[in-house]
Amino acid sequence: MNISIVDDNKNILDQELNLLKSILSKESIISEITTFTSGDSFLFALEDKMFDLILLDIEMPDITGIDIAKIIRKKNKNSLIIFITSHLEFAIDSYELNIFRYIPKSRMEEKLPLALKDAIKIINLQNKNCYTIQTKTRFQKIPLNSILYIYKDGKNSVFVTEDDSIKVRKPLAAVFSEINCKEFFYIDKGVIVNLLHIIKIKDNMAVLKNNEILSVSRNHINELKSNIHMFWEENLL
Repeated sequence: MNISIVDDNKNILDQELNLLKSILSKESIISEITTFTSGDSFLFALEDKMFDLILLDIEMPDITGIDIAKIIRKKNKNSLIIFITSHLEFAIDSYELNIFRYIPKSRMEEKLPLALKDAIKIINLQNKNCYTIQTKTRFQKIPLNSILYIYKDGKNSVFVTEDDSIKVRKPLAAVFSEINCKEFFYIDKGVIVNLLHIIKIKDNMAVLKNNEILSVSRNHINELKSNIHMFWEENLL
């Protein structure tokens, strides 16, 4: 888990950090915790890094926690945000931001452990449904259901979604093994497709929801048709 704490009060920040370390140790959760004493420094880090969980003060001198949360939501809808604040009356202003918890600073030792345990459960569930790219300089989660197909590009694998193409320096076979999901199927030695996004098979071609057409090798066409049939039998109500 990648966690950040953002609070301009160093004493409160240290208290939150110690609580987090204690809880995560008890739960045997491997994590990286990064602390920030200003909203601006956090936003600078957010340009290159994503966080699973963010503990965020609302009232800070440079930028409010609510404004920070708005920026987070534009970049990542899945990050869990916990507001730790002395001013719960501001909660109504952040209703549309899908805040995970609001914790009064006066009750932090009581409330934060409970919130963190719930957050761990949700993040673990999210991780099962995402492919995570993590290097020394990069952390990114790609929801599996957003992936149309993945193809080999030299020593890289390229994830194609409806909105983006994301390159990862990893062999396609390794990516396929890591995904380990029956919805993903080889249609050629260099292409894996998500069965969820196929709308038609015609003349050894797979037509996707975005109208893109992928060639299917003769060795895979019959098995692909069979897998699609089984997939929809299992998933149609």
